[in-house]
Amino acid sequence: MNEKAGISRVEIHLTRTPPATRLTRTAGVSEVNVSGTVLTCLVSGSFQPLLESLQGYEVVRLWSSPGSLTQPKH
Repeated sequence: MNEKAGISRVEIHLTRTPPATRLTRTAGVSEVNVSGTVLTCLVSGSFQPLLESLQGYEVVRLWSSPGSLTQPKH
């Protein structure tokens, strides 16, 4: 796939707590937040490194939407 990937905001629901430390060291993954079994983060480029970091963890739901490195202030 040669299509240029941008930045995506991702929310993933798993059956157990995801490996936060591993995820913060994953290439292209930033703004990692873990709340129980829910992971939110930004992914820049390919999702493959994120998916490989979650190997062995069952994903129940996954949402992705266009994101940016700066979050709006509420």
